[in-house]
Amino acid sequence: LEGPPTHLDGRALSPDGAAIYVIAGDELRRVPVGGAAIEPMPLPFTPSQVFTRPQGDALVVTAAENAKVHLVDPVEGTVLSSIDL
Repeated sequence: LEGPPTHLDGRALSPDGAAIYVIAGDELRRVPVGGAAIEPMPLPFTPSQVFTRPQGDALVVTAAENAKVHLVDPVEGTVLSSIDL
């Protein structure tokens, strides 16, 4: 990954400032800046931390239940790839 991630303890701001990604309980949520509806992002794992890539093309999400890091599409919420630690 290039550049430092943007991370705020369970919250991450998209590089363009259009959305905040928040871990709420066992769910990742996309919160559009400006008052649009909060969008749940169902994942096949329980997220523990979220980071944004500076390019804005993926979220880096750690899983609470295993030693994996997942790249997640920031719009669709789909897992693009997983990396074992």
